[in-house]
Amino acid sequence: MVLRNFACLGLLIAVCCAWPTSSAHAQAWLSDRGRTEGEGFKVGNLELHPGIGVEGGWQNNVFNSDPGNNVEPSALLRVSPHLMLSTRRARAAESDAGAGTQQGGRVSFRGGVSGSLYHYFEAYERTDMGIGADMKLTINEGKPFSVIIDEEFKREIRPFSQPSFSSPMLPAQPTNGNAPNYGRDQNTVGARFQLATPGDLLKGSLGYSFGFDMYEDDLFDTNNSMTHTVSEQLSWTFLPKTALFQMLDVAFQSYASGAGNSVSTLNDNKRVSTEMGLNGALSPAWGLTLAAGYGAGFYDNNVDYESITLRTQVRWKISEAVKSSLGYQRAFQSTFQGNFARTDAIRAEVNVVMGGVFYLQPSVGVNFVDFGPTSQDGTQGARNDIYLDATLSGEYRVIDWLAITAEVAYMQNFSEYSYIVQGLAGPVADPVKFQSVEAWLGVRAFY
Repeated sequence: MVLRNFACLGLLIAVCCAWPTSSAHAQAWLSDRGRTEGEGFKVGNLELHPGIGVEGGWQNNVFNSDPGNNVEPSALLRVSPHLMLSTRRARAAESDAGAGTQQGGRVSFRGGVSGSLYHYFEAYERTDMGIGADMKLTINEGKPFSVIIDEEFKREIRPFSQPSFSSPMLPAQPTNGNAPNYGRDQNTVGARFQLATPGDLLKGSLGYSFGFDMYEDDLFDTNNSMTHTVSEQLSWTFLPKTALFQMLDVAFQSYASGAGNSVSTLNDNKRVSTEMGLNGALSPAWGLTLAAGYGAGFYDNNVDYESITLRTQVRWKISEAVKSSLGYQRAFQSTFQGNFARTDAIRAEVNVVMGGVFYLQPSVGVNFVDFGPTSQDGTQGARNDIYLDATLSGEYRVIDWLAITAEVAYMQNFSEYSYIVQGLAGPVADPVKFQSVEAWLGVRAFY
């Protein structure tokens, strides 16, 4: 039991520390569908867009370890194939968004699958593949009544905790001579039923989705969960590119039966979030999203949460080649420590596209994360983290289907919080703060 608790503690340290890392670990070009698609192959009513990227990289802190816990660097190799496919009408609709009622066939499809094969030459010394897949099927598109079925799957494999406590004062985790398998499988599938007026000026939908979050290694299986979500949306487009909207989500989350064995007890919960706002263009150069709402979480241990939520983003089209955005969001979500955490996130981003051959995308974000109360707060204080992340990615198109890519990413957690665990000679502090830098250079081909 003690060793199992240490294993769960290792998970808590890094999952909570790696709060904003999911997007930072994805290649900029792979997460932007428009940049993964070239001319494509036409097969009947379908378009197929294959591609592959090969990159060499380096990371200075593979396991997001704190400075006193044997920070381990490694050279990396990443190979990323992808295949995007869609009906021709679905692609045309995306390129002409907001043009009003669409004409054509009754069914449109948009989907894709990608992989990221990682090889760690040092530290982790492992080869594994992350996977991403998504699909969206719209039945009766452009009609007063339509049905939307979508699914998103991802398998994450990058390390999120130390494979063992490297401090000489702490016992090692049971790894059978190998680092744990950090595979994490997440899938969400859902359906929405939508009613709309002619021209899509007024739209309303009701939907349901089911999601699971599963860890492949038994060390982390107490964190497995399933979530059922019922959602409702309304929107009214009162200007060509501006709309008022309202959303409501009700989620029911349940953890694995053994979740009580983890260091921070995980509690089944029900969460409610709603917001109203405006999204659109103020002028050809300026855009704005402004929303406010309410969020609440009701947990089985009766430690609940409620607060207002806020979301705003200002977009500025400086020129045809340069676009920028600045946003703020206050939200909450369930976590592996303290039931929930409130986040206040600020993010700025610039996109530069020159001549269709040179892309540059700098971004920077600051996240303030306040975790809910735990049984340890009385001895070590509440946990409040500050995360800073910055990324600079670029690309040069050598020819229409071939590009050279580069990326540098930095992340730091300034938290003063430490887990107090029972070491070989008594209680020992294990800090959650860390600093990480990674850099990539590669080439990609796409069609």
